[in-house]
Amino acid sequence: MTGMLNFAGLDAPTDPLGATDSNPLGYWESEHLVGTTDQYLSRSGFHWSSLFSFSSNWHFTSEGRQWSLSYYDSMSFVFPKSNHALLKDPRLCILSHGFSSWMQSGLVGVDFILIIRQPLEVAFSLQKSEGLSLYQSICLWISSVLESERVSRMMPRLCVTYDHLLDHPASVIQSCMELFQVDTDSDDQESLRTTATSFVRPDFRRQRTDSLLSQIPPESSLNTLLSFADSVYRIFESCSLNDLQKQHNTLDRLYAQWRLFITSIALVDNRIIVER
Repeated sequence: MTGMLNFAGLDAPTDPLGATDSNPLGYWESEHLVGTTDQYLSRSGFHWSSLFSFSSNWHFTSEGRQWSLSYYDSMSFVFPKSNHALLKDPRLCILSHGFSSWMQSGLVGVDFILIIRQPLEVAFSLQKSEGLSLYQSICLWISSVLESERVSRMMPRLCVTYDHLLDHPASVIQSCMELFQVDTDSDDQESLRTTATSFVRPDFRRQRTDSLLSQIPPESSLNTLLSFADSVYRIFESCSLNDLQKQHNTLDRLYAQWRLFITSIALVDNRIIVER
């Protein structure tokens, strides 16, 4: 998605992580900003894969405030003279709370694009590429989706499922341009549609929920967690942005349930222990 928007004329960071064998189209996260975040998490005794168990008040700590200030300062040279900076990092689904004060101040215009992919597909992808357990991956997915929805709720945003992006890339990029208030003439619009259609490659989708479900034993403790994740996903799958506003109470209830669950688990050697 970020690469597609970069081709559409928005500004990627000057130091993108680049392509790998598992992602030939490239990672668009800033190497410096990712490093800044990883250093902060390491000092806090965390890794990005365990962010779901991060304290809900982390951004009020002196360390959290220092990280957000350092991150903000670094953006000036990662995105020099940028009118439309593309900031992409999955960690920010949870850590964007640290930017709440300057987002709400109006000093910087911030638009959110939330891409929601089916949880089981994300879990198997993280298991294969990062070695995370399915349980840990689902926990990370749930926290990332619920936290990013809450922090972006009062901001201009676009919510789209990964399936919709693959099926209708031209429509999605047009919605993005409207969100960003980027004026394009008819020729530019056609060029954008062509670029979007050619950049999004459905064949890169290596994980599909239908085939993955058969790999989960019926008696697995993962099924309860998956059921909760699916209830979150279905809200985004079935709602337009306006309809999503009507689901705030439901999302708040799910968030409260999730935070209660998080307080009952412990992470030991990357294994999740549910405390009774």
